Amino acid sequence: MIQPHRNVLCSYHYFKDYDFARLPDLNIIADSGAFSAKSQGATITVDDLAAWGKDWSGVFKWIASLDVIGDPDGTRRNWERMRDRHNLEAIPTIHWGSDPSLMDWYVEQGVDLMGLGGMVGKSSDKQMRWLVSVFKHQQRHHPDLGFHGWGVTSPKVLRLPFYSVDSSGWASVFRFGQVVVRDPRTGRLHKYQADGRDLKKKPQIARLLRAEYGINPDDVLVSNSSNRQLHARIARRAACPGEAVPEDARPGARTPVRRELRPGAAP
Repeated sequence: MIQPHRNVLCSYHYFKDYDFARLPDLNIIADSGAFSAKSQGATITVDDLAAWGKDWSGVFKWIASLDVIGDPDGTRRNWERMRDRHNLEAIPTIHWGSDPSLMDWYVEQGVDLMGLGGMVGKSSDKQMRWLVSVFKHQQRHHPDLGFHGWGVTSPKVLRLPFYSVDSSGWASVFRFGQVVVRDPRTGRLHKYQADGRDLKKKPQIARLLRAEYGINPDDVLVSNSSNRQLHARIARRAACPGEAVPEDARPGARTPVRRELRPGAAP
């Protein structure tokens, strides 16, 4: 049976008032959630993010600085403010299309893990062209630098040696009513619509739910408020096999804030 997930990403925008003492057994990384906040008309400041990060510095494995897509100078200033004013060693990000040499300055400042972002909405081919140039620069000049891929989901892109990645794709059942079920033996993904009919036509998925997820298929035929937690369990556990990255898969990759974090995927 698939084991519960161990790694999660929590954003300030959604979790600023959450008590993380309730999650003692998880590896938690943190970011601002600024992309979501902007789409909802909310504003996040560097100072607010830093205060939250310091409040939970004993819990978060690391926290990302507030980045500004399309503005590398603004992104750098935010990172410097978190470091210099708040004494918080955060993870910086460079964005899709940027010159890979942008990482050089951060490495000179002692950074050994950084984010690669701005890829949402880009095709996997476009992502790969830029990412390959980034990893080549890293391998030539900064072999001890690790990368976290923001919103990276494509199997093609995941072949690159990221230290860690995250994705909100596991929650598609709550947005589109589509449930993704992974077979842990083969890695294959199966999908069904939680419309009360589709799952009945797919006995293979029903067997997986019983054997690997410990869930009665009749309880998740449709998606509604009464079974939201069951669908969340399926979604989380379907993402869990992606956490199983060998400890030495990224030799030399380290995290500045909490170095005991192991490589893996944050659902």
